Amino acid sequence: MGALFKAFLCNCLACLTHTTH
Repeated sequence: MGALFKAFLCNCLACLTHTTH
């Protein structure tokens, strides 16, 4: 569960960073 949540957060963060960048 933790790993999945972390992966989701990482993906969300990466998407946000890419969009912001």
